Amino acid sequence: MLYFGAVCVLGDFQMNLDLTKLLAGSTNSLDFEFRLTQEDCEQLAQDFPQTKFDYPIVLSGNVSTCGDGTYDVNYSSVVGFSEPCARCAGPAHAVLNIHIENKAIRGNKSEESEDYLFVKNKEIDVVSPFFEQIVLEYPQYGILCKEDCKGLCPVCGIDLNKKSCNCRAKTVDPRLAKLSELLKQ
Repeated sequence: MLYFGAVCVLGDFQMNLDLTKLLAGSTNSLDFEFRLTQEDCEQLAQDFPQTKFDYPIVLSGNVSTCGDGTYDVNYSSVVGFSEPCARCAGPAHAVLNIHIENKAIRGNKSEESEDYLFVKNKEIDVVSPFFEQIVLEYPQYGILCKEDCKGLCPVCGIDLNKKSCNCRAKTVDPRLAKLSELLKQ
C-alpha cells in the first residue's frame, strides 16, 4: 500500500468511469456498475493476506451534474469477507457496507486533494477511493465467529466454545493473587 500525502493508493490498479455524456451535457445523471474480480483486487488481497473476499465485488452508483462545474459521485457496495476468528481462530464471516459520497471536478492533478475526485481525460477513478474506504472501515482487531465467542483457553489452548476446561480455576495471575484472596473472604 502506498501513501501519497493523505491519499492511500493501492497499487497501480484503476477502473475509470467515462463521463463523456455528462461533460457534453447530453445527460445530467449517469448510473454505473462495476464488477471487481479477484484479479482486479490483487493488491487488496496482498494487504489482507488472511482475508478471503467474496467475489465479484459489485460497485454501483450514480454521477450527477451539480451545475457549478462539479459532479456528485455516490456509490456503494456490500463487501463480504472471511478470515479466522480473532478469539478462537475458527472460521468467521463479516460484511462491510461501503458508501462513498464525493465531488468530482475538472482540475489539475497537482491540485490533488482527498476531498475531490479529478476528471482526467473525461474519466474519474472510482475504484481507488473504494479501496481506500475498505482500508479505513476494515475491523482493526479482527472479526468474531459469533458475538459471544469464548475464545481459546490461555493455558491449554482448548476451544472454549466446544469444550470446557478447569485451567482458569487452577491458575491465578500472580499480579491478581492478592485480589483473589480478598474475593474469597
